[in-house]
Amino acid sequence: MRTARGWTRDRGRAVGRARGRVQTRDRGMILVVVLILLVVIGLTAAAAMRGAITQEKVANNLRLEHAAQTQAEFALRYCEAQLLKDKAQRVAQLQDVDDLSALPMANLRWNQSSAWAAPPGSNTKLAFYELDAALLPSNGAPMPQCLVERLSVGNGGEEALVVTARGFSPGYQAASSSAPSAGSTVWLQSFLYFE
Repeated sequence: MRTARGWTRDRGRAVGRARGRVQTRDRGMILVVVLILLVVIGLTAAAAMRGAITQEKVANNLRLEHAAQTQAEFALRYCEAQLLKDKAQRVAQLQDVDDLSALPMANLRWNQSSAWAAPPGSNTKLAFYELDAALLPSNGAPMPQCLVERLSVGNGGEEALVVTARGFSPGYQAASSSAPSAGSTVWLQSFLYFE
């Protein structure tokens, strides 16, 4: 028969062995849980990083568009102000606007790339002007441009001037298609009616 002391010892060994098995199983389960948590944290961090990169691209695109908008607005206002002056006081490229042939709306050329590439004075249907650096400091973008065409309005022989301006953002690069390959471009247009 066992003594109380021996019984306790045997019982202690039995309990100790059982506890050792449970601890080993717990350690394996903890490792699996920790690995799953690490994967979840990694995926969350990757998603957050991707979202931050996307937001940065959107913010940069808005900045480029705003810069191009500012350039186009300046070009439009400058050319409008030039057209309101007497012929002799205008910049040379816009002095002959009064002599332009009036065209119907369907024949205006502001949306054709060839019209913007024409050298000044080479066409009797439009007047092209590229602002120079003395008027507007360069920000690394092409200088803003304006194009003026005379529009026949209605059947009464009335005419208006169509002023189209283009502004470019820093880093602008033209592509073969209508969309730029880098940067941004903004087009603005106004109609000036004279009585």
